[in-house]
Amino acid sequence: MSPTQRLAKVGRFETGSLLNTICESDLAVDKAETLRKRLLDPKQEYGRLFTFLKHKEVQPTNNQAEQSLRNMVIFRKICLGDPV
Repeated sequence: MSPTQRLAKVGRFETGSLLNTICESDLAVDKAETLRKRLLDPKQEYGRLFTFLKHKEVQPTNNQAEQSLRNMVIFRKICLGDPV
């Protein structure tokens, strides 16, 4: 995505109109409702949600963090057992 395209996307989301439209109605599932409220609260997640659009070096997923933990999770499951 070009820098111009990224900035255009940031503008659409930062105004809040698109996100507010998506999160407009209450949800029946408690956890989903909690997430919806957090997304709409500018003091919590909203300011950080679209960082990857502003800075191209930031990945839009947490895949790198997941992969860095993978070996330890496998080790725990093999050596220490996993009650789940």
